[in-house]
Amino acid sequence: MNTLTLHYLTKALKRLEKWLPDNTKVLLSWYQQFPNNASCIKIQDYAYCLFSLPCISMDGKEIEHIYDIHHPGIERIVLLVFDKDTIIADISALHTSVHACVDDPVIINYLRTESDWIDLQHACLCEYYFADKKSISSTQNDTLLFTNAYVTKTFRRLGIFERMIQLTKEHALRQVSSTIQLYSIISLDPDIAQYGPDASDEPYYYHFEVDEPVRIQNAEIMKHLNFTPIRLEVDPDQIGDGTKLWFAIQEEMELY
Repeated sequence: MNTLTLHYLTKALKRLEKWLPDNTKVLLSWYQQFPNNASCIKIQDYAYCLFSLPCISMDGKEIEHIYDIHHPGIERIVLLVFDKDTIIADISALHTSVHACVDDPVIINYLRTESDWIDLQHACLCEYYFADKKSISSTQNDTLLFTNAYVTKTFRRLGIFERMIQLTKEHALRQVSSTIQLYSIISLDPDIAQYGPDASDEPYYYHFEVDEPVRIQNAEIMKHLNFTPIRLEVDPDQIGDGTKLWFAIQEEMELY
């Protein structure tokens, strides 16, 4: 592990420690053993620190300690963008194979119970791409279910979000050495800042009138990244507060 990666990975793990399965010292030792699971690069003045971790234990639930890892078929990828010592953007995703997404009961149960958003994302992927299991190629195909993405307002329009999407894809396919189909999905709901100047201690409550214009704007952004926006419910009487209705999906072939 190079010095840049070690420096920012340490910062990232300390910042996220209360949500991670072990303390920073234990996790750093694990990443030293598995350096392919962490990296950091400088683009312009910003450091993009990315790391991943398998996330299922023997009982099929989220791991509580790093050595509980039992099922290597699904990993959580996290990317934090630093401006010096300040986190200005973040993104995370769950990465697994198409076959696991469709046929592995442990992973299917994990995706369905991880959160309402991921449950719906999994359902969307299966409906739009994998409804006919016979059509799934026997070659390696992967899925990326993005769980969140945020860029601090004063750092927008600098290409950071697009780079985060691309770097996450590259990390997910870091062990691929042939042609692969990658299926990605992301929610278009407004994401909430967890770090940096935009973060707030106040809970955020979704409101259709406030958030729907943001979803429409997010849909246009994702179109520029070759994603296709989809809406699950179009009847205003079914919308409620308007959460979890808009997603963007993408099928692409990657060559390695």
